[in-house]
Amino acid sequence: MDFMDHNSDMELMERCYRRFMCGMTCYACKFVPEHIGSDIVQDVFLKLWLNNRAFYRIVNVSEQQQYLYKCIGNACRDWIKHNNIVNNHFALFVAFDLFLLKR
Repeated sequence: MDFMDHNSDMELMERCYRRFMCGMTCYACKFVPEHIGSDIVQDVFLKLWLNNRAFYRIVNVSEQQQYLYKCIGNACRDWIKHNNIVNNHFALFVAFDLFLLKR
């Protein structure tokens, strides 16, 4: 990637971030707590910036928005699954501790 490509990618990502960040955060917050939703949106944009060359080839704004909604929805689902696993493990540890205390 040469310097000009890098600049145009950075400009595209900055425009997309400014255009979609608020709406994407509201969308994420429908599924997860607000502080988690804003972190997820930032993580998605960072991952796109670092890893996803395909995103830069999307010219249509509505297609960019659809792609972002899908990425953020997937990230929210991943967080919910992970959080459920953590909560289940925590509940098992608490139950085991209570069992040991009753002995």
